[in-house]
Amino acid sequence: MFGRDITPFQWLAAFNKDARHWQILALSGLFALANTTSDFSAHSLAWPAAFAGAMSAQALGTWYVGGKFQWKSALITSLGVSILLRAASPWLWFMAAFIGVGAKFIVRCNNKHIFNPACIGIVVVSLLFGESAWVSPGQWGTAPLFAAF
Repeated sequence: MFGRDITPFQWLAAFNKDARHWQILALSGLFALANTTSDFSAHSLAWPAAFAGAMSAQALGTWYVGGKFQWKSALITSLGVSILLRAASPWLWFMAAFIGVGAKFIVRCNNKHIFNPACIGIVVVSLLFGESAWVSPGQWGTAPLFAAF
């Protein structure tokens, strides 16, 4: 997609063709912020566990429907789960991402998923495991800088 002999404008035009690139960039920034600032109580195993769950479900779903492996969507889900979910154990991040990406292949309308996979996974894991998995509404604080980001 991004060859060596292209101008910065051509690179940006190619980058803009897929909105998921901007989602990955924004979520990666939030993830880096959450992991470099101790106030957000992010866990170092959150993303690797969520990444493994999302990619596993994406691989199984792709195999099941016979489509093309869409790693960008699974990456976005893993970043979202790792940023938003707080859990007592890494396997809960794995399960949330796995359930979320798996739901993409099950709950569909016009051959597209209709729910945010990360949110579905977080809600299901929170409902099933109660106090072991939660979302902290105040984790980002009230600073205007974070609201602007």
